[in-house]
Amino acid sequence: MPEMHDDHGRGEKRRRAKLRFCLLKRYVLFFGIIVVVVFMLQIPQAQAVYWFYDYDPTTVYNLHGQVDLDYERVWYKNSNAVSIFRSGITLGLSGFIVDRRLALFDIGGSFSNGIATGSDTVNAYSISTHVSLLNEAVRRGLLQYFPQPIRLSFAYSDDGEGGHSVSYGLGLGYHRPGMLRFFQNGKIFYYDETGRSSQQKTQVQSDTDESGRKEQAVGKEGFYLAYPLVTLDYDRGTFSGSDESISTDTIDFRAESYSKYGQYLLDYQYNRYNGSDTPELNYQHFEFDANFRIPGADKTSRFESWNSVIDDKIYSSSTLNVTTNNVWMKSLGPQLKDSITLSGGGYYTQNTNLSTYNLSTSGLYMKQLSERLRNSIYSGVTYEQSDGTFHSESISDSVWYRVAPALELSAIAGVGNATNGPVYNGGVTLALTKRIYISLGYDYSVTQSASTEEAVTPPELTQNPVTVETVGGKQTEQQISLNLSGAIGYNLSFTAQNFYRITDTSGTGGYTEKQLDMRGDVYWAILAYRLSLGYVYVSTDESNLVPSRVSSTALRLTLSRFFERRRLFLSISGYYLYNNDGTWTYSVYPMALWNYRMVTVSAEYQMVKTNAIGELTDNRFILRVTRKIDYAVKPFLGSNQ
Repeated sequence: MPEMHDDHGRGEKRRRAKLRFCLLKRYVLFFGIIVVVVFMLQIPQAQAVYWFYDYDPTTVYNLHGQVDLDYERVWYKNSNAVSIFRSGITLGLSGFIVDRRLALFDIGGSFSNGIATGSDTVNAYSISTHVSLLNEAVRRGLLQYFPQPIRLSFAYSDDGEGGHSVSYGLGLGYHRPGMLRFFQNGKIFYYDETGRSSQQKTQVQSDTDESGRKEQAVGKEGFYLAYPLVTLDYDRGTFSGSDESISTDTIDFRAESYSKYGQYLLDYQYNRYNGSDTPELNYQHFEFDANFRIPGADKTSRFESWNSVIDDKIYSSSTLNVTTNNVWMKSLGPQLKDSITLSGGGYYTQNTNLSTYNLSTSGLYMKQLSERLRNSIYSGVTYEQSDGTFHSESISDSVWYRVAPALELSAIAGVGNATNGPVYNGGVTLALTKRIYISLGYDYSVTQSASTEEAVTPPELTQNPVTVETVGGKQTEQQISLNLSGAIGYNLSFTAQNFYRITDTSGTGGYTEKQLDMRGDVYWAILAYRLSLGYVYVSTDESNLVPSRVSSTALRLTLSRFFERRRLFLSISGYYLYNNDGTWTYSVYPMALWNYRMVTVSAEYQMVKTNAIGELTDNRFILRVTRKIDYAVKPFLGSNQ
C-alpha cells in the first residue's frame, strides 16, 4: 500500500509538471506573436499594418554627436603660464521603434579628458537615455485610455574627481478630444467626444435634396471647456562626492485648457532638497492662470483680462500673490482713427510678516483731429496699502503735429498729486524724419520727497540710539536730449543718443547733480568688410560728493571679413576705457574661424591690460577643433522597403 501511494504521488507530480510546461509553451507562443506583430522585423515587399497606426517606411534613425579638441594657454605678467588640453566625444542615436508615433528614443554618452599643467589628468564620462511612448493620441483600442505620451529618462555621470550623479524621470501626459459642455441641450454638464460646436452639429446641409435647398439651423452655443491636457512629471537626482551627498525630488502637475474666449492653466510643483550637510528643504508652488480675450459684437472693440493666483511655500513661510489686469479698447470715428482705452487692475500680496494690496485704473482717449494733428488725454489713479498708505493721481495731455512732410512736433503737459505732494511734468520734442532722423527734446518735472525718521547709533556711543530726522524736499529735474540716426552714404550708417540732465534736490542733504551722457555707433559695410565703431562718454557732477565729478570714456572697434570661397571668417575687436581718476583698461581680441563640411577650426587670442588694481596683463589663447557627427542610419526595428 505505501508503494502504491508513492507511485500515485509521483504520477500526480509528473502530470502537473507536464501541464505547467504546456501552459509555458502557450505563454511563450502568445508573447512571441505579440512581439512579432508589434516589433515587426524587416520583410521585403511587405508593410506592417497595426491596429492603431500605419507605419511610415520613409523614416530613418540618426547618429549624432561631435568630437572636440581644445588647447588653452593662459599667462599673466610675472607668473607662470598654464596650459590646458581637453578632448571629448559625444555620441548618440535617436530614432523610433516600429513607428515614430509609437516610440521615440535617444540614447547617448560622452567622454572627456582634461590635462592641465601641474595637475592630474581628469577623465569624465556620462550616459543618458530618453524614451517617449505614444507620441500621438491613439483614437481606437485600449491604448486610447493610456497616458499619452509617456516619457522616461535616465542619466549617469562621473566628473572624474570623485563625484557621481544619477538622475531619472517619468513624464505622463493625457488628453482626449472633445469638450466639457455646461448648460447645453437641457443638461448642466456633459462630455461631448466629437468636439464640434453646437452650431456645427445643428447645421444641416442637404445637397441631395430635390430642390437643392440647404437648411441651416443654428443652435445656441453655451459655455464649454476643451478636455484639459494633463501632464505629470517626476524627476529624482542624486549626487555623491568625496565630502557631500545631495538628493533632489521634483513633482510637477499641470493642466491646460481653453474655451471660446479664454485660456487656463493649473500648475502645482513640489521640490525637495536634502543634503548631507544641510537640513531638508521643501518648496511648494501653486499657480492658477485665467486669461481672456473677448471681441466686441461690432468688431470695433475688445476686452482683455490677465488673472493669476500664485502661492509659494518654503519651510514654514508662505507668500500669496493675486494679480489681475484688465483692458477695454474701442475704435471710434467714421474711419476708426479715434480710440478709447480703459484699464484697471491690482494685486494682493501676503507673506508671513506683511500684506500689501494695490489698485489702479487709467483711461486714454486719442482723437485724430486731422491728418496732421492728433491729441491724447490720459488720466490715472493708483492706491496702495502696505506698511503705509500710498496714492497717486495724474492727468496729462499730449499733442502731435506734423509741421511739414518731414518735420514733426510733439508736446506733453501733466499735473498730479502723490503721497509726498504735487507732481508736475512737461516736455516738447521736435523731430526731423527725412533721410537722417533728428530728435531734439526738452523735459521738465517736479516731484516731492517724504520726510523720514530713523534710529541711528553714532560710532562713539554703544547705547541709546539717537533719532535722525530727514526733512523731505522738492526735486526738480530738467533734461535736454538729442538723438540722431540714419545713413550718411553708401553702406554707411550711424546712431547717436545724447542727453544732459540737471537735478536739484532740497531738504536734508540737498544737492545738485549734473549728468552728461553721450553714446554713438558707426556702421560701415564695404565689399566683404564690416566695420563698427562706437563710443560712450558719461560725466556726473554731484555737489555733495568728494570728488564731485566722475567721468569715463570708452571706445570700441570691430573689423571683420568673411571669405566665402575659403569658408574663412576673420575678426578683430578692441576696447579702451579711461576714467578721470587716472585708471584705464584696454583689450584686444582677434579671432579666426574656418569651416569645412562637418569640421570647424577656431583660434582666439585675448589680451586685457589694466591699472585699476595694480598693473595687470591677462593673456589667453584658445585653439579649438570640432567635428560634428550627423548620419542617417537605416532602421533596424520595423518594416522598411
